[in-house]
Amino acid sequence: MQRLVTQSSCDAEYLALSEVCSEIISMDKALRDILGTTFYPVVIHCDNQAALDNSQKEGCHKLKHYDESIETIKTNLEIREQTGNRQRMSEAHGDFVKQCQLEGRVLVRKINTHDNTADIFTKPLDRGDFRKHRAALLN
Repeated sequence: MQRLVTQSSCDAEYLALSEVCSEIISMDKALRDILGTTFYPVVIHCDNQAALDNSQKEGCHKLKHYDESIETIKTNLEIREQTGNRQRMSEAHGDFVKQCQLEGRVLVRKINTHDNTADIFTKPLDRGDFRKHRAALLN
């Protein structure tokens, strides 16, 4: 359950990527202490293409304020390109995910929505999808 309110599925997935990176670092640190070995890099699957793009492309972002005029949006994009400033969500979470990738801690990979076993924990599924994902968890 996420602690922050988001305005889009991209933001929610983006935030989830950031939070899972934090969990991976903590878990790897504990396992390294116990077992003396690291498990990096850890593959993270993401089924949201916009969130995947945000985590991998420099300066990639999703405009959140669709009611702004085109001139305002263009001006904001020009300022962002000149100064390097990006939206708070990107700076706080996307750059952390990028950093984890650059350091070799995680690999973020695309997964087809229909193959995403994590959906069993996050959304209502029809009987067929539920059984498929349950079987994947049991294997």
